[in-house]
Amino acid sequence: MNAGEPNLRRGCLMGLIVLVLLGSGLFYMWWQVYSKLVPPEELKPYATRESTMELIKSKAPAPGPDARLTESDVEFYIDALDSINVGWDIFKVAWDSMMATRNPDDDFMFDPLELDELGVLFFQMNLHARHSLINYLNQEGKSWDEYLWVKRRVIVASDISQSELTDTLRAFIERYAFEVEEEEKNRLASPDLFGLVEEIRRQGVDSIERAFVKPYRDTLLTHGLHSLTQAEEMFYGEKD
Repeated sequence: MNAGEPNLRRGCLMGLIVLVLLGSGLFYMWWQVYSKLVPPEELKPYATRESTMELIKSKAPAPGPDARLTESDVEFYIDALDSINVGWDIFKVAWDSMMATRNPDDDFMFDPLELDELGVLFFQMNLHARHSLINYLNQEGKSWDEYLWVKRRVIVASDISQSELTDTLRAFIERYAFEVEEEEKNRLASPDLFGLVEEIRRQGVDSIERAFVKPYRDTLLTHGLHSLTQAEEMFYGEKD
């Protein structure tokens, strides 16, 4: 046995111990994140598109290309906003409670990725929104495709632009001190959503539809903000 062999073995053993400890630490960190992001049992069915669609009773398709908004369609969507805001309402109760005990002189930026109580509630907002919305759709006998058709056509008839929504959202995140990178601030209003909106606008929207939606334009940019950011359409495992 060489004189240096025990030291070599000891060095290998110490290296293995370090690797095990490092692996254990990484696993613990992963588990901490995973355990906080896994939805509670009552919200799990609303995490994925497939499981959510199974809960909607009506499977009716969206109206055809010649269909136009009716006054009852607009009222149906505006009434749905209460359901979509349920997740935000839960988050805001915790937010207001935290801010009530916080020193107003302290600089504060909210980063949901810290996964504290507020962060977990932030990531559950879309699940609560879908839970409440699906109950509403079943109550109204409406399908998911019918809902999305009405929603998008209401946005079209409102004449809300992507830049206008982006400016509104910037003011919103500044009011609540959300930590958002500057690059992300330019993409707050979904390009995918407004791509569809612009396509529908090119196909034509009539003055009657605009008249039905006009009284609710301010509502859409306030009470409807979470729907305009597609909170109810964000499913786990899908890209924005």
